[in-house]
Amino acid sequence: MKHKRFIFTFLIFFFFIAVSLAVVNFIVDPLYTFKSTSNIDIKQKDFNERVQKTNYLKFINHDFDSLLLGSSRATYINTNYLPGKVFNFAVNAISVKEYDDVIQNFIKITGKTPKKIYIGVDPFSFNLKNSGEIKNALKNTDNMFYPYKNLISLDLFEISLKNIALTYKFDRNIFDRKQRFYDKKMVKGLQTENTVSNEPYITASKGYTLKVPRNINFKIFRNLKKKYKKTEFIIFTMPLHNVIFKDIKNQRNYALWLKGLVKIFGKVNHFMYENEISKSYFTFFDAFHFYPYVGKQILNRIKEINTTTDINDSFGIILTRNNIDIYLQKLHSKELNAF
Repeated sequence: MKHKRFIFTFLIFFFFIAVSLAVVNFIVDPLYTFKSTSNIDIKQKDFNERVQKTNYLKFINHDFDSLLLGSSRATYINTNYLPGKVFNFAVNAISVKEYDDVIQNFIKITGKTPKKIYIGVDPFSFNLKNSGEIKNALKNTDNMFYPYKNLISLDLFEISLKNIALTYKFDRNIFDRKQRFYDKKMVKGLQTENTVSNEPYITASKGYTLKVPRNINFKIFRNLKKKYKKTEFIIFTMPLHNVIFKDIKNQRNYALWLKGLVKIFGKVNHFMYENEISKSYFTFFDAFHFYPYVGKQILNRIKEINTTTDINDSFGIILTRNNIDIYLQKLHSKELNAF
């Protein structure tokens, strides 16, 4: 009888633990797989953006007609400020080789080719490898049991608890410098202005050697334009703090990169230069990543008609085939004819 009681007690205990894991993981839903709990206001850690964003598009909301692509810098851009329904599929350390995988996933889930594709570009993503994780993320969602098998995951439960703690912290107005979290609508960070200087964190990157790669493969962009002929591409360069940009601007490959983009797309909304945003210690939380409210300013500038080529313009320059050489000369670069 004792061993039967032990087994019964063990089963009851195991059942209680399993139900507790499932309930917490279901309510918090760090993987974005349950639409029924998507309105609960819980902050979500960005632990695997490729999977999280694919899941959101598949299970929560696929009512989008356009895309935003880019690296971790572009994740802080709230596409609700853009016309139409634009889904932000920017992810950490994305390779340009992954762009077509993202677009194909978007088409398969929504059933439509994007009307517009906004790309927040920087020259450092050209040499990164395609991990294939975005394709695999879509394959996972095709499994009808995928959302449920994660409910009793201990690893996911740990993330859920951290997300609850994060939410509690922000509800108490405790300042968080980096704001590396999403809400349940896949919007990252707080959209309010930052009033705390981050000079120590930004200047810590002083002297950081950030090399623009020598062999920039523009073939990927040419192929995307050719493949998606009916899609409008809006290209914009991503701001960097002046602490590290001042070393990049004199690199010949930086100029080649800009000139190549202009040649392919005809127009580039340019923000990666010295301006009021790049010089401030309140606009970046480190030398590489700006605050979400700066993303709103980027979108507002893109929507405006701006044709100035003044390097000292407050924020945002339009580069075209007609003014790119003038702009490069202002950067003390030699006139380039590589393209």
